This record gives sequence, structure tokens and C-alpha cells, in this order.
Amino acid sequence: MLHEDRCVCIMVDEMQISESLSFDISTKCVIGPPTIPSTNGTFEEVAKHALVFFIEVSTKWKQVVGYHFTGQSICPVTVKKVIFRLIDEEMGTPILQLLF
Repeated sequence: MLHEDRCVCIMVDEMQISESLSFDISTKCVIGPPTIPSTNGTFEEVAKHALVFFIEVSTKWKQVVGYHFTGQSICPVTVKKVIFRLIDEEMGTPILQLLF
């Protein structure tokens, strides 16, 4: 493996999603409420957006490594913690960029 292939870029993309709640029978959980609080620290009832976290290597190969549901706004402190946790999990791999 080339050294360049070990360097990664962490990418964060946001997308608008349909507001709905679903019950997942296999996990026995409700899917649809936000997993990151809003800027005032509260959770809205139904998520309106999704944040998707990718790792991209130099060969333009992308891998989804996580996602979170959010309301209309997000708590920046919580997003920072999520990104730092992702970086900690990728230790040993040089991270060249963080793109939003």
C-alpha cells in the first residue's frame, strides 16, 4: 500500500430528509427522532436533516462511517465531539482534511 493511500479526508455532508417516525422491529427502536440536540440543547420530535460522515482516501474511494439525525439546528459542541470521536477511531491514519 502506498503512503498516499493511508492518508484520509473526513467529509461531513448534510441532507434534508422526510419527517417521519418508524418502528424498527429488529432493534425494537423508533427511528426518526434527532440524535444530536439543537442549539438550545433540546431535541425536536422528528428529525428534519441527516449528517453523514465519510472517509475518503486518495483513490477517491468513499466509505460512510456514521450518520446522525438532526432537527432544524444543531449543537456545535456535540458535532465537535462526534468529529473528535471519529478522529480518535481513525488513529494511525493521517487525516489530511476535514470538509463540511
